[in-house]
Amino acid sequence: MPLYRSMKRRQRFGSTFGVINLAIICVIILYCSMGFLGYLKYGENVGASISLSLPNEPIYEGVQLMYALAITLSYPLQMYVAIHLVWPLVKDFLCSQQRSTLFVGIAEYVVRALLVVLTCECS
Repeated sequence: MPLYRSMKRRQRFGSTFGVINLAIICVIILYCSMGFLGYLKYGENVGASISLSLPNEPIYEGVQLMYALAITLSYPLQMYVAIHLVWPLVKDFLCSQQRSTLFVGIAEYVVRALLVVLTCECS
């Protein structure tokens, strides 16, 4: 939604060859090609994921490390909408309790971290 609101020509967002459709098509192509190429390489012997089937060599361990880092850093971004919905409620409650600005600022980070940790542990 923030991307949609910041666009000059919003009608291009959801059109046939709009921003969201092209982005989704690119992601689908990348996922399908990775799955297809992984199956071609490892066949029926693939493990839980293609990245776990890679040999134990430094370059492949680097790939696994980057993959884990990408997941770790992107998960809080996926929580943006949930945080955007929950934080105003918490902020209004804290402001009604006459809390200091510093406390409210720290509380925002605590709420963000809790939302990420709680949903990560439950999934």
